Order: sequence, then C-alpha cells, then structure tokens
Amino acid sequence: MVEKNLKNKISIVILSWNTKKLLEACLKSLKNLGVEVIVVDNGSTDSSVEMLEKLKSDWPGLKTIFNKKNLGYGAGNNQGIKIAKGDYILLLNSDTVVENKAPLRMAEFLSQNPSVGVVGCRLLNPDGTLQPSAGPFPSLGVVFVMLFLEHWLGYLVRNSFEKAREVDWVMGAALMFRREVLKKAGFMDEEIFMYMDEVEWCYRIKKAGFKVMFYPKAQIVHFFGGSSKTG
Repeated sequence: MVEKNLKNKISIVILSWNTKKLLEACLKSLKNLGVEVIVVDNGSTDSSVEMLEKLKSDWPGLKTIFNKKNLGYGAGNNQGIKIAKGDYILLLNSDTVVENKAPLRMAEFLSQNPSVGVVGCRLLNPDGTLQPSAGPFPSLGVVFVMLFLEHWLGYLVRNSFEKAREVDWVMGAALMFRREVLKKAGFMDEEIFMYMDEVEWCYRIKKAGFKVMFYPKAQIVHFFGGSSKTG
C-alpha cells in the first residue's frame, strides 16, 4: 500500500545533453515504475529529440522539454522541477540505470523522515562496485585532499556507507528532495553551469533547517561521467 500511494507523489527529472543511448537505457529502467518522468533535453544534436518524440508515442505520460541550447545543469533541472507535480522529486542523471525500485524506496524514506530534505542513494559502478557519492562540505583540509591526496585519502572527501547516515551533500546523479525545500532554500543556482551545483544547493538546504541523508537501501547504477563526456 505504501508503494502504491507513493507512486502518485513522485516525479523524476532527467537532464540530458547528447546522451541518446544512455538516456534510452535510463528511461527503459523507469518505464514500469508508474511515476511521473520529465526529460529536459539541453539542446542535443545527436538525435535524442527524435528518439524522445518516438518514445512518447508509446509512453503517453512521458513529459519533455526541448531547449534550443545547453542552459547548464541548474537551469535545466529547474525547468523540470517547475512543471513536476510530485511531492518528492528525483533529479536523475541520464547516465544511470535504476535498480530495486530505488525512487520508491527513496520517497518512502522521505515520507517517514519529515526532517530530511534531501536523500541520496547508493550508487554503483557498472561492475557492481561501490561508487563514492556523499561527503563533507569543502574546507581547507578537504580541498587539500581533493587536489593532492585523493588517490590515497579519497574516502575523506567522498564516500559510500553501509548504513543510512546524515551527510553534508549527496551526488546530483541521483538526488531526491521534498517539495518544501524549494520554499525555504530556493531552486538550484543557475549561475553555476556545471559541477558542484548540488554541493552548493545542499548547503542552502541544510542552512534552511533540513537534513541531508545517504540511504543505501536504494541503489542505482551510474556510468560515471557518461552524461558529460561530450563536453
């Protein structure tokens, strides 16, 4: 019953730019979930638009926004967020494949934990190994490790955990938030074109009084870097 009731409260926003094959696989993993799916195409030139138009004929509930140029990560996601109807909105990279009904599990976690504004799931590499996807906000020490010691001490700046725990930020590849966050923390910063957008947003969300949590019982395969290889 929990799962059935939640389906009508979930929206998934996928931002894509020239990732046709990856996007097809991502959408295929979502089609039978029965939740609202919105694809924002950021000015693709690889026939993604044609693929989406064809797919919509078999998937009436699929919503699309076609931009004439690449507006960046924050601006593109904000477009999808503004038309989303769900109480729980998942920002999902096009280079992902959803497993074990992860969006439903993440939404259930938020519904049971009202103090949590954002939840991230366990991300897996294509070979099944863990992909670090949560970490602390930047500080002098964190930045030093990122620049010079990440090969040896990377777990100090980005990690994956066995149990649910509060963190400073979760990776935007699969970040779900509750709608109330927008009223207190605002939308994503459109001045940041790409990278670290989710870190800055999580900072504002935590400052607004919400918790950011990592939740490993939901998992998604992430082809790291696949959505940005073309530039």
